[in-house]
Amino acid sequence: MILLQRQGFFIDPAPTIRRSRDPDDDKFLECAVGGRAAYIVTADNDLLSLGEIENIPIVDVTMFWRKLTELD
Repeated sequence: MILLQRQGFFIDPAPTIRRSRDPDDDKFLECAVGGRAAYIVTADNDLLSLGEIENIPIVDVTMFWRKLTELD
């Protein structure tokens, strides 16, 4: 069984990132990089079109679920 733990913490965002087609989405990339995220999970096509940022995969919910079940 796969369990996800909910936790939150403050991070210092990465240096300014300007990669998304929608500049309002760049803050999510900065947080993910600054927080050393394992994945960015989103339904936003502007983010999904990037594929990854600094070796952090950007995936939709279906792909994320597949990745989780592969670990089980």
